[in-house]
Amino acid sequence: MQLDYTANYNNLGENIIRIFNFTNTEAAKLRDAIQFEVLQNRIVYDVENLHFVKATNCSLKFRISEEDEGILTIDEKQFFCCLTSNAYKKMLQLIEPYCNKNLKTYTWLYDVDNENSLLFAPAAIADELD
Repeated sequence: MQLDYTANYNNLGENIIRIFNFTNTEAAKLRDAIQFEVLQNRIVYDVENLHFVKATNCSLKFRISEEDEGILTIDEKQFFCCLTSNAYKKMLQLIEPYCNKNLKTYTWLYDVDNENSLLFAPAAIADELD
């Protein structure tokens, strides 16, 4: 599983944080970490705590917030995904199919009006958005 950040990926000032190039098992472990660490234990969870995650140029932490703010950053290196519990539950539903099947498609993990988007994609299509 890889993690990276691309600024202005579509020439509209929008940025993308990608979680990509993963196996079914890795997708399931990410799903479980969000379920247990973020939702149940309410911990600010660093994706790199999963030993198989290779971050290229950024870090990503998930945390519960009062409002769905999306991904926030100050320095374009450290990112915080700030969503409500309900939004994280929807995210888990979006991740679930990747835990059981070898899908060739991608999904956006939240729908918030924010300049930073979070893409979840298998290796087959991860580079198409560059």
